[in-house]
Amino acid sequence: MTAMEGPADPFSTDGVPARWGFVRQLLLGNSKDYYPADLDVAQRALAVAPDAATWAWQERAFLHHIVGYLAHGNATYRRGTTQLIYLGCGLPEPNWRCGDQLHHIARREDPRARVLYADPDATFATYGRALTAEAEVTKIPTRGDDHGTCVETDVLAKVIEAGPDDPAQVLNAPEARAVLDLAQPIDVLLPAAHFLSDPAAVLDRWADALPDGSRIMITHLEQHEDTAEVAQVYRDAFGVCSPRSADEVADLLAGYDLLLDPGVVPLPDWRPPPLPEDPARVPVCRILCAVGQLKRTVRAGLLSDQHLARRYREGESLRTLAQAATSSKETVRRRLHRQGVQMRAKKQPPPSGLSAERLAALYIQGATLKELKGLSGASYGWVRAQLVEQGVELRSRGYKSRPSARSSATGGDQP
Repeated sequence: MTAMEGPADPFSTDGVPARWGFVRQLLLGNSKDYYPADLDVAQRALAVAPDAATWAWQERAFLHHIVGYLAHGNATYRRGTTQLIYLGCGLPEPNWRCGDQLHHIARREDPRARVLYADPDATFATYGRALTAEAEVTKIPTRGDDHGTCVETDVLAKVIEAGPDDPAQVLNAPEARAVLDLAQPIDVLLPAAHFLSDPAAVLDRWADALPDGSRIMITHLEQHEDTAEVAQVYRDAFGVCSPRSADEVADLLAGYDLLLDPGVVPLPDWRPPPLPEDPARVPVCRILCAVGQLKRTVRAGLLSDQHLARRYREGESLRTLAQAATSSKETVRRRLHRQGVQMRAKKQPPPSGLSAERLAALYIQGATLKELKGLSGASYGWVRAQLVEQGVELRSRGYKSRPSARSSATGGDQP
């Protein structure tokens, strides 16, 4: 630096990188808090995708809608939301005191509702802590006595500095333990999952960390010609932005046992409120959303095939999976086979000259498992596994083979 250049400006914002939390607020029309880089990204996004601002408003409306919908509880979802984690919360809503924060919305549906906000950006977390301070001074009247009415502090919301990719950091934070009961189901909001470098891994980690009955909601930029250019703008600014199709978004939730109806749909189509007077004026939304639920110990059929496959690959036995799915081991084998899982053989059969195809043909002709076991010299489990891998539907117990089938199984029609 030369004498003529003078000292550097300590308040200069040059070089401050763009952050999605600020860009999102600009797209929503809040021009109070941002840096030059944020304004540049927002302007470039609107230049290539004029509907980007509308998508931001639709996402905001969806978050409010789904929190109120899930908090209310209904015949489909059975229970309301009383515990909520909002990942990547960004800046609080500009009209903070108008009751538009997520914990206000959930609280209107259920007074027991508690919310933990989390964002990896220290600036956003600091904003949030300052504005959620009022949530800690609300008083609830409790049992009175001779000395007057007792009151207790009602903590509605807490804010922590933590990213969505580390569930342990979020759930083990003192603020989380102060506001949440980690033994009870928790609903998690994860908007803008297209900014994660590996969203499938992140969602799997949350599936492993959350208690049974928990739900997770994601929003995701759709892969479409309308989003190609804006995705590149975001990649240039943030390093990662990967649009996906509806099927690919559904695959991200493979670790969850249920994909709640209506599945992966554009934001306005997820159990929407009444349509506006002129729905033709509403632009097509290119932000997808979905809700996955963890229900490991439920009636047969609700454990997803993907979840069974993942647990089997991790080393769980067929017996354990059958108990978890409340179904037979044969049914579990068949579902694993649909996922392309290579079954672990309990023991290798002795050489018998019978192929799996031949075993399947004999079984279809009417041979029993006992006869095939004797013919192959293998265990019942191995014979069943070979038949399932051949796509054979196993018969119920008590079946007796036909004489022609019995002779075939004992070698009568073998070449």
